[in-house]
Parts: sequence; C-alpha cells; structure tokens
Amino acid sequence: MVFKKISDLLCEIGATLLKDYQSKAVDLAKIETASLYIRGIKALREHFIAVVTLVFSLLLLAFAVILIPLALVLCMDWTAGAKVSALGVLSVFYIGIPWVVVRRFLSEKTWMRLSKSDELLEKVVGR
Repeated sequence: MVFKKISDLLCEIGATLLKDYQSKAVDLAKIETASLYIRGIKALREHFIAVVTLVFSLLLLAFAVILIPLALVLCMDWTAGAKVSALGVLSVFYIGIPWVVVRRFLSEKTWMRLSKSDELLEKVVGR
C-alpha cells in the first residue's frame, strides 16, 4: 500500500513536470513563431520601401522636379526674382508634401500596426 502511494506520487510528479515542460516548449515555439513572423514583416517592409522609393523617385524626377516647374516658369512673363521664388515654392510642394506622406506611410510603427505585429508581440511578451 505504501509502495502504491509512492508510485502514484511519483507518477503525479512526473506528469506535472511533463506538463510544465510541455507548457514551456509551447511558449518557446510561440515566441519563435512570433519572431519569425515579425522578421518576415520587416523584410517585406524593407523590400516594399525599396520598390516604393524607386517608383516615387522616378515619377518625382520626371514630372514634379523637371517638367512642371520648368514649363510654368518659362511660360510666365515674370522677373527673374519672381521666377526663382515660384520655383522655390513649387519645389516645396512637389518634394516636401509627398516626402512627408511617404515617410509616414513607410514608418516601422505604421507597419507594426498594419500587420498587427504589435498585438502579437504584446500577447507573447505580455503574458
């Protein structure tokens, strides 16, 4: 009878240790999965940034920086000072505003929110 109780106690201790080990293994797997997911999103974001930057740069170079301001300034009957001022204002609008918009959209914080990586990170770390 004593051996039966000791045997049952040892089995219960073994089962408890096995459950704890299994729980830790599952937690580690969740952390690894979250880490891989976040690294994948980061890589996707970096590639997306490269493509968007390339397209944006080409469009900006072709239309906004060269053709539109040059055509507007050359067609107007303004003094040289007025033409320079007009080019400065157009440059701010054509370069500054798209730069702010693209920079905000491509920020890491925005990508973390859009991909819900921040929520995943909170679930994994915030236990």
